[in-house]
Amino acid sequence: PDTNVYTVPPGGAPAIAPDGTIYYVTSGPTGEPGLWAVNPNGTLKWSKILENPKTPVIAPDGTIYVVESPASKLHALNPDGTSKWEISGNGFSQAPSLASDGTLYIGMAHAIGAFNPDGTNKWAITTSDNFSNSHLSIDASGTIYGVTNNSGVVYAINPDGTGKWTIPLGGGGSRPVAIGAGGILYVATHGSGSIDGKVHAVGEEATLAWSSVDAGAFHTVGIKSDGSLWSWGQNVWRQLGDGTNDNRNTPAQIGSATNWTSVAAGYRHTLALASDGSLWAWGHAVGDGTSDVRSTPTRIGSAPLKKQST
Repeated sequence: PDTNVYTVPPGGAPAIAPDGTIYYVTSGPTGEPGLWAVNPNGTLKWSKILENPKTPVIAPDGTIYVVESPASKLHALNPDGTSKWEISGNGFSQAPSLASDGTLYIGMAHAIGAFNPDGTNKWAITTSDNFSNSHLSIDASGTIYGVTNNSGVVYAINPDGTGKWTIPLGGGGSRPVAIGAGGILYVATHGSGSIDGKVHAVGEEATLAWSSVDAGAFHTVGIKSDGSLWSWGQNVWRQLGDGTNDNRNTPAQIGSATNWTSVAAGYRHTLALASDGSLWAWGHAVGDGTSDVRSTPTRIGSAPLKKQST
């Protein structure tokens, strides 16, 4: 296909308006344009001087909402680039999130704010936690989710500004919450020092959907909060434990037991502990005294494991 190219300095991901205009932000020297509007045919429409702006959010009516990070300002621009309004905040440094009713939500230093489409304040929640680097997520019911910058606490807030719940996940936060099918929330917390980075699955009512997850070379296994066992990935060596050698692209439950407490994925096998302390394994070289490949969980030994006294 034919392409049209308009050259701008390196910057963030573009945003597309309903009329096809492409908006692109750059972080060039002070005094040079930071927001560019490019027509669908690749010609420049207009540019505006902003310092280190974040990727804009475009409303259905074409209004452009963009945060200017060092100045901690939220701008609302008309489609022609003229200013509609601007407000200053304490710690504006991420793009706002736009709800279906036009409300703008944005994280700040020790607060989450909600603003009406005309720039007036709707409500604000103040906390001891910092949300200045948190890009907020909104689900179909209008619930707002944010993760604190450094402590990895997830906040759920109702559309009227009242708190719904919080759940501490540990580690550093500030990544956006991804909302999956059934309202499951997926939250990434990064590691620090000896703390590993993790991805958490959280239910709508602040319950961890998965209590344990481990990844092997080519497959993944997990235990849900109800104690059920699930696996997915490659299954050449029957390491999924479902009685087949079929590969699986999505989690599939292994058996019907709900007494699993811990699971570990190896290269060609899987190990799991049950609540009575018994050890189970499946796949290749599972430790049952044979060289057989086990396609379903097989108990290793007859006695439960016991912690040795020291």
